[in-house]
Amino acid sequence: MKLIVGVGNPGVKYARTRFNAGFIIIDKIAQELANIFPRELRYEWKITGKYMLVVIKDDPLTVLVKPRTWVSEIGTVVRNLARFYLKKQKEENLSNEGESTLELDNLYVAVYDSTLKINDYKIDNKPFDHSEIAKISESLGDNTFWKIRVGVGGAGLLKKTSDGEFLLRELDDVEFAVLRHVADLVIEELDLRVVK
Repeated sequence: MKLIVGVGNPGVKYARTRFNAGFIIIDKIAQELANIFPRELRYEWKITGKYMLVVIKDDPLTVLVKPRTWVSEIGTVVRNLARFYLKKQKEENLSNEGESTLELDNLYVAVYDSTLKINDYKIDNKPFDHSEIAKISESLGDNTFWKIRVGVGGAGLLKKTSDGEFLLRELDDVEFAVLRHVADLVIEELDLRVVK
């Protein structure tokens, strides 16, 4: 099972901004896997008040999510998704019979990283100094989930403008295509094309 959540803000205004790199990755993964698994795929985005969600394949279960809430609520959103999809029962014993825990090794969060160049990415479960990741870590009480850190420019570009202005700047066509290519690399690294 893989639960992959993109970080970004809803709405056309933010759709092609650096800030929404996580959403861009999610969209490309969904599109690419729809082409690979046409019979096994339920490629219809399910839309609720808080989420846009698509189940890509059943074996192993892969769920892609784009929250429809503002990023300020990302911690609560990811916690609720993890509780629904990643809950497991601890081994029963006398001290904690029936107590639940979360399988955070199956949680992946795709988020922009302004310290990486636009054609770079990293996937790891190490601590990462990032405001949205901090919100998620605080809400889960744990920071060992996987981070898909998507480069959106690098430190040299960031110095030319404020962090907020830089992240809300729209990607040009070449940069957008590069991020979509990064999504292909993420698909390979996470073995999302594999069917058991």
